[in-house]
Amino acid sequence: MPVLSPAPMTRSFQFRDLLIAFVLLLASVQCVRSIYGSSISFIDWRAYAAGQAPMPYQGRIGMMPWLRWAESSPWMLRLCRRYQTISEVGNKLAEPMTVEKFASMLASLAALLLMVAAAGWYSLRCGYRPWWLLPALVLLIVMLTLALRTEANYWYVYDLPHAALFGLASLCILEGWWAPLLPLFALDTLVRETSVYLIVLAAAGLAAEQTRARRRLGAAAILLMAAGWAAMRLAIQHRFAHNPSELGPRLGLNLHTLLLPHHWPQLFSAGGYLVLFVWLERRRLPRRQQLFLWAALLCAPLTLYFGIWVETRIWLEWTLPLAVLAAAEWSGSQHASVNAQGTQ
Repeated sequence: MPVLSPAPMTRSFQFRDLLIAFVLLLASVQCVRSIYGSSISFIDWRAYAAGQAPMPYQGRIGMMPWLRWAESSPWMLRLCRRYQTISEVGNKLAEPMTVEKFASMLASLAALLLMVAAAGWYSLRCGYRPWWLLPALVLLIVMLTLALRTEANYWYVYDLPHAALFGLASLCILEGWWAPLLPLFALDTLVRETSVYLIVLAAAGLAAEQTRARRRLGAAAILLMAAGWAAMRLAIQHRFAHNPSELGPRLGLNLHTLLLPHHWPQLFSAGGYLVLFVWLERRRLPRRQQLFLWAALLCAPLTLYFGIWVETRIWLEWTLPLAVLAAAEWSGSQHASVNAQGTQ
């Protein structure tokens, strides 16, 4: 019996699908509210908007215009005060709801909704059943990574916007869509320096191309990405050369926390506890996705060197790609089970 392959769903949305979409919307809102309601920030975001925060935080300039606009907008100030008044009824906030925090929460909500919508669309495109599994995995990863933390519970204005841009760019790489990859990468380069990982992932996508024309197109895209990233980082370093810097390896701190078992639950919550399972089931992935997974593994040492491991947000950019790989493995296992039953 031939191996079944996912077929795109062509049926129109039914009431149950709309109900599921509404529940996913509620879960997204609650996830973001939990992050910003229970987390605090050690960064002066007003100084960030003015270009005065330490590096590397100041170098993530993509959200500066948004915060500057929010600070000068009477409409945003009124909304912020209104939201704080409503939120303080019956409970106390971890820190004041400043207009910078309120604007960050709105940007993060928009980014998370974009990721959930993209996951649902991609699931329908690939014919994964149930279609809502992939967006549910995205929410699960974000909740476990950012909302359910007992230590290093900080919020950042650029985390979820970066995760959304990085995730959409990853979908482009997985599908071989080189043209839309470039603007997504350009935007993500402004938001976070780890957009450089997309160049490594794109190289894996290039290795999976079947024709010479496609390989040329991919190679040109990778060269443009590398040149653009280098130019942007050099410009940022020059612009903020006099800012204080907190950039440096944290290996001593990380190895210390690794030796204490009470840190392990939070350490492994990064990626929604799915990283190990996705790796162990990689044989169920098609070749392009396997190459993508190997390329992602090559990026991990840089994050481990500069990142603080209990700040599980350092892995947040992998949310959508990790959910896609997990859903693909689930689909592969289902098809294998169907084929095994058919041969009996």
